[in-house]
Amino acid sequence: MSAIEAPRKSLHWIGAALVVSIVMAAGPALAKEKRLSLNPYGSRLDNDATFVLSQSQAPIVLPAEFRPTFWHGFTIPDDYVDGPLTVELLVESDATACSFHLRPDAMFRMRLRELGDAGNAFADFLGEDASTTPWGIVQNGVVFAAADVAGETVRVRFEITDDESDHAFAPGDAIHFGLFRETNGNYDTCSLPLHVGGMSVVYSDRRILTGPGGFKKR
Repeated sequence: MSAIEAPRKSLHWIGAALVVSIVMAAGPALAKEKRLSLNPYGSRLDNDATFVLSQSQAPIVLPAEFRPTFWHGFTIPDDYVDGPLTVELLVESDATACSFHLRPDAMFRMRLRELGDAGNAFADFLGEDASTTPWGIVQNGVVFAAADVAGETVRVRFEITDDESDHAFAPGDAIHFGLFRETNGNYDTCSLPLHVGGMSVVYSDRRILTGPGGFKKR
């Protein structure tokens, strides 16, 4: 190896290392978490679930009996690319030292020029977690502790995932979902209502590089 070749090889490896470093640094920037806000007052209520008009309580009221239920829907935004959709709820209650149990009720998806699919035909709608001490995922739902302080807000999340097939989610798909408070089991021990206020869908607009200057299309 000549004295001239050695520096050239060193420069080659330095250049390669710089490229790797730039790609790794740019990786997280390719993914951005987005939030689609849903209006709780747009929900359909059943089984004694009600709306309350109050300046001090969240609007959807789920009592401690009759398995109160609410349904909502949204259209997947144009900048969605792939991956799960997370339904995020902000809830509150005057109850403390007890637990709540929220479960998925149903899911329906519609797409232009396709038959709508009911239930979980092409997707799963499953409990994910809560911001209070998690008690676990039971019957596809989330069992979570009431806040230590009455009226304090708790976050509860549910995940909608597609099967990554020809029926994978795409922008413009209409998603309808339902959730209910499971009051017939042993996990929901709070005797006071659970109030649902904030409601949103969290998703990623990440792009997957296919080569220099290109992005993977759906």
